[in-house]
Amino acid sequence: MSTNPIEGFAQQYNFKLEGDLYNVKVKNHDEAEARKALEVFAAVLPEIMAVRTMINAQGVLKETLNATPIEHRNSPSPVSVTGGKTCKHGEMKLRSGTNDKGTWNGYFCPSPKGTPDQCKTVFVR
Repeated sequence: MSTNPIEGFAQQYNFKLEGDLYNVKVKNHDEAEARKALEVFAAVLPEIMAVRTMINAQGVLKETLNATPIEHRNSPSPVSVTGGKTCKHGEMKLRSGTNDKGTWNGYFCPSPKGTPDQCKTVFVR
């Protein structure tokens, strides 16, 4: 495995704009291909800069408002508007039953059984 970052490319053009580095790579020494690659870069650059401006604006806004990030967890919210529990998949279903330890009650995630991101059951004690 080579450590050459431009392996497989004949030319690489680097541009540093407002602190960000942009690379345009061309597979061969064909001048027409290089011009086309640079034209594509020039065409998308306004969109790249617009996204960069939005990201910077969010940072300034957070700083101005002294915002604190909220940690998102995949756990159910405390209570829904109907009095039950909710999770990111919707209204949790209250189920009850008995086992060798006695009776149990719990709110179950409405996503189909086996869903990879299925929320944990919230048991009522």
